[in-house]
Amino acid sequence: TKHFYEEVYYETIPISPEQARSLALERAWQQLEELGIDRDQVLETQVEEYSIADQHGVRVGIIVEIEQDIAEFVPKL
Repeated sequence: TKHFYEEVYYETIPISPEQARSLALERAWQQLEELGIDRDQVLETQVEEYSIADQHGVRVGIIVEIEQDIAEFVPKL
C-alpha cells in the first residue's frame, strides 16, 4: 500500500455544497492522474466525503481509494 500526501492549498470561494463535492472529486482525480494513474484502468473506487464547518464556511474534503491492476502476468513459453 502506498500513501501519498499532498500539501493543501486553501481558497475561499462561495459555492453550493454540490459544486464543492464535484470540484473536490475532480481535483482528487487530477492529482491521481498526475501520479500516473489512468482513470480508465481503475477497477474499483471508494470515495469518502467529509465536511468541516468553521468560520470560513463548510469545507468539503474527498478521500479517493482506488484499486488498479498494476501487473500483467504473461506465462513464459
